[in-house]
Amino acid sequence: MKSVQHYIDMYRTTAQYAVPEEQVLAVGVLTRAGSMKSMAVSQLSPLAGMIMRHRQKKRANGFPLTVLMAVTPTRLISFHYKPRGTSVKIVRKVAEWPWHAVRVQAAQNGSGRIMFQLVDGTSVELQNSRSLGQYAHLNDPFYAALGLGAPV
Repeated sequence: MKSVQHYIDMYRTTAQYAVPEEQVLAVGVLTRAGSMKSMAVSQLSPLAGMIMRHRQKKRANGFPLTVLMAVTPTRLISFHYKPRGTSVKIVRKVAEWPWHAVRVQAAQNGSGRIMFQLVDGTSVELQNSRSLGQYAHLNDPFYAALGLGAPV
């Protein structure tokens, strides 16, 4: 079993390759807020699951299901990514925000949700990807780089 640090380094290297002009300080592996819950609900009611996913996509402001977010000294850069076995493939850049144009808040209810509020009034709600065991700490450096405490 590979270490958490191995995966942190792998994701950071992948993001650094996509952002060669600036140092990537940390990366976060995120998903749309509530995606795990909608998968469970879909097992009981496909229609209810579909409605939940539609609402989640709206709250995520069109972000894809899987997001790799890079923290640099001047920007937050989001990518749609796909895991490929033991590697990661960036599909496309989703958003790029200068630090002065975004306010980041973590939910205080232990859900792992993060709200990115932009100066133009738009917002994006994402969530820490759920992991078990040692991998639950995969995003800790990301939260620290954002100035947030790790989710409970």
